[in-house]
Amino acid sequence: MNRTMRVVSGIFVCAFVLAAGTPVHTAVTVVMSGLDNPRGLAFGPEGALYVVEAGRGGSGPCQVMRGLPRCYGASGAVSRYWRGTQERVAFGLPSAAGSDGEATGPHDISFQGRGGAFITIGFGGNPALRAGFGPAGALFGTLVQASASGQWRLVADVSAYEAAANPDANVVDSNPYGVLALPGKRIVTDAGGNSLLQVDANGDISTLAVFPARP
Repeated sequence: MNRTMRVVSGIFVCAFVLAAGTPVHTAVTVVMSGLDNPRGLAFGPEGALYVVEAGRGGSGPCQVMRGLPRCYGASGAVSRYWRGTQERVAFGLPSAAGSDGEATGPHDISFQGRGGAFITIGFGGNPALRAGFGPAGALFGTLVQASASGQWRLVADVSAYEAAANPDANVVDSNPYGVLALPGKRIVTDAGGNSLLQVDANGDISTLAVFPARP
């Protein structure tokens, strides 16, 4: 039986069991709590679990995006669960949030060796709007690298690439989201630009693929 047939058969069996009224018991164990708008997660090379937190914005500067005022704050972070202990290991990452509770900040994390944690910082709009958040707004729409000590640095300006290249030839919009760290390069999805990008070790960016726009 191929994989598709096994999946379909499994769904059918589950549906039959549920329809028959058989009780289903699910055990849930909470291993991390109190996370501030958690997004992507990954296991580090030592086996610890890392979760990026988009944060809650802050006191400003503020500007209107997607119909609501959104205010900047350095409340983005990375938390780690290791040997039964949860702790924040990176602080001060950019975050913007509005009254609807939606936050933009660290979105995903991927590792390439010890100390090689790569983190996407989202945005969700035309890169020109970043200036409305003040000088720190330039950190939105980027890829950063965090060291084992929790210090982080800018690797590449993904949103600037969208503004310059506009790979899908559509509305200029950038929201770096997923990241996969590989030897010598990082693969990044720009959910706003509908593009799959490669970031070389020297920070150069190129387009691997584009995707159809969705409403």
